[in-house]
Amino acid sequence: MKTRIFGALVATVALLIGLGVFTPAYAQVACALGITDTDGLGADVMDGTSGNDTLNGNWGDDTIRGYNCNDTLSGGFDADVIYGGSGNDDIEGNDGPDILYGGPDNDDISGGDNDDEIYGGSGNDTLNGNNGKDEIYGGDNNDTLYGNSGADDLYGGAGDDTLVGGDGADYLEGGDGYDVCNGNGGNDTFHASCEVQNP
Repeated sequence: MKTRIFGALVATVALLIGLGVFTPAYAQVACALGITDTDGLGADVMDGTSGNDTLNGNWGDDTIRGYNCNDTLSGGFDADVIYGGSGNDDIEGNDGPDILYGGPDNDDISGGDNDDEIYGGSGNDTLNGNNGKDEIYGGDNNDTLYGNSGADDLYGGAGDDTLVGGDGADYLEGGDGYDVCNGNGGNDTFHASCEVQNP
């Protein structure tokens, strides 16, 4: 197993002048910096930086952590665990039964071609199960959940959510807030927290 830890690329320097604090302008461009890395074979741990990172797991059961800023993270062919961290992240599990975590900001997460677990976290997230029997949890704020193919379980959580089942016998539960649920085919089950618009 290989572990890649790139660490933070930018340090913020503050100068104290009287009662005020001055932060140099270059400290505000941390998100413009990052790394691009593609894993090979084996079960690996890939850690990003405080910048905009692109990490690809490829083969093996990988653990990928995006850290800060706006990252693009993809799992590959096996059972991967991906953490977006803070920032607006784009996460894709691809093949294999993956576990995908968004974070505190607005994330776009897609499961892939297997049975996946997807957790949006806080933020206004867009979550796609794609193929397989997926479990999708929106979390806080206003999320959009798509089960797509397979018999999926969709949980909106807090906030005003939109849940769309797709093919297969899906379970849709809105949670707190004003939630809209669309079965879109299949023998679906709707929790009482949903306003059903298209069974």
